[in-house]
Amino acid sequence: MMLYGKKVSKNKAIELQTDYIKDWRTWFRIEISITNRCDHAGVHFWFELMGAYIAFTFYDSRHWNEENNRYEVYDG
Repeated sequence: MMLYGKKVSKNKAIELQTDYIKDWRTWFRIEISITNRCDHAGVHFWFELMGAYIAFTFYDSRHWNEENNRYEVYDG
């Protein structure tokens, strides 16, 4: 379930999600990743405890174009 999602500048956005995984198999998990030169690159954080999780993402809303080696905005 998306709790919060907002564009904070022309190309940056944040999202906050929380939910419960009914058939959970992981007692505890924490993930932090930083991505670059890919679609929606940014900082991603995931915390899960017995099926309940919270995910936070601060990301670039643009897409990476491998041929031109740059970010681009696709309108549709």
